[in-house]
Amino acid sequence: MIWPLLYKSAKRIRVRKMSNWNEQLRPQKVDDIVGNKQFCDDMRHWIDTNEYPPAVLFLGPPGTGKTSAANVLANTVLGANRNGMNLLWTNASDERGINYVRDELKLFCRLKGIGTDIKVIVLDEFDGFTIPAQQTLRGIMEQYANRVIFILTANDGGKIHDAIKSRCRTYTFERVGGSEGAKHLSRLDFLPTEWVKNYPALVESFDGDLRESVNYLTSLKRSPDALDHIENASDGHNWWEDVSNNKFNDLRESLHERLNNLSGRTQFMYNVHRYVSKFFDKDAETAFSIIFVWGQMMEIVHDFIGSDESYVDVFVARLKKELENK
Repeated sequence: MIWPLLYKSAKRIRVRKMSNWNEQLRPQKVDDIVGNKQFCDDMRHWIDTNEYPPAVLFLGPPGTGKTSAANVLANTVLGANRNGMNLLWTNASDERGINYVRDELKLFCRLKGIGTDIKVIVLDEFDGFTIPAQQTLRGIMEQYANRVIFILTANDGGKIHDAIKSRCRTYTFERVGGSEGAKHLSRLDFLPTEWVKNYPALVESFDGDLRESVNYLTSLKRSPDALDHIENASDGHNWWEDVSNNKFNDLRESLHERLNNLSGRTQFMYNVHRYVSKFFDKDAETAFSIIFVWGQMMEIVHDFIGSDESYVDVFVARLKKELENK
């Protein structure tokens, strides 16, 4: 009876491993990173000279590759010596207080590395660290700058103390375009080849968020045409004409259809933003009014208690009121 149990356990492990495609795609070297050209160029220079900054800060919205860049930098600095004695990786959701900085981080800095003169500390989501913790960290960064490289990632740079920022080489990560994002998705070479042509549209429909793009792929059946609707949704109805001609009921029906063709409200809202952005040169006043309402609706995209259809109805109603009052 032991063999069936072992087989089931092995099967569960294999499925779990394959299901986390974002981890499978996580870059291991600088050439695996898509977009973020300035950081990639600088890192290649650091590799050539074997000189790295004592601290770097990666800023940007979720899904732009900040954690992946931190992983690549840690891999490059430590190489075969990457282990728990030489690398400390902390997420602010786990540890973010002054006691952790004083006890754990400082102790890690004081101890010599194993097989390397340089150690690495990654503070992921650093904007979640408390101000006292950040103030304490400032002194530690100064004291151990010659033997520890600090890598910080954050979504909101406004929550990071100026004294920390001044000690870091800062890079702002932005969401990639469709063609760059498609290169990333194409590394999932076990998926239907028919999907590849729609990868750019998929990435753009998620506003360049690669993590969400990959998550969406995991939800699909692996049939050749499973991604064709993304290309159709990316074209969509020219609803700018509905706005311009005050045909708000036509707009409502068009947006209902678009949301039905996408994977949820978040992707729908990214899609709307990308569409409206094309019209700033044509009619900036209207575009700004739409984006104002878009921002209001984006704030409640996860908390809205009604149906998807009612969410669209509220969006159009607010849009109608805003445009009539402009």
